[in-house]
Amino acid sequence: MYYHLLCSKPSRARTFTALLSHPHEIFLEVARQLSFTKAAQTLFLSQSAVSKQVKALEEHYKTGLFERLGNSIQLTPAGEPLYRKLLLARQLQHELHQEFTELSPTFSPQVHMVIGASTTISLYVIPPVLSAYLGPLPAYPVHAQKPQLREYSEGPAGT
Repeated sequence: MYYHLLCSKPSRARTFTALLSHPHEIFLEVARQLSFTKAAQTLFLSQSAVSKQVKALEEHYKTGLFERLGNSIQLTPAGEPLYRKLLLARQLQHELHQEFTELSPTFSPQVHMVIGASTTISLYVIPPVLSAYLGPLPAYPVHAQKPQLREYSEGPAGT
């Protein structure tokens, strides 16, 4: 799998998993924190981006997933089973990864990330974002190179 992540500031950083969609990952974090703001900070997204993704899920499922109560939120009766099932899906994904690792010592999900950023962003923003992203994951090799200026304007290969 190839994921292209273009970072101009930390609010653009994203985490990806193989079985759960990005909106579902966002929903899980909002439900875990019971806060759009805290979820946005954890995911390095803007609060409006988090709200839009949750709204898109609510439109997809044609029901509200969170009840907004002034400054707090709680899961609706429809949001609660979605949260439980997505947690189960995440657990199953982890177990599947473990089983494949035991069956084949050379198994490693192929994750490739391409980050395009200026030198300043590369030095001061990308390292903490990558550290937060890779922290709980097994050791994935990280390779960095400084592209030429014209490569910034062209974007990553294949996009």
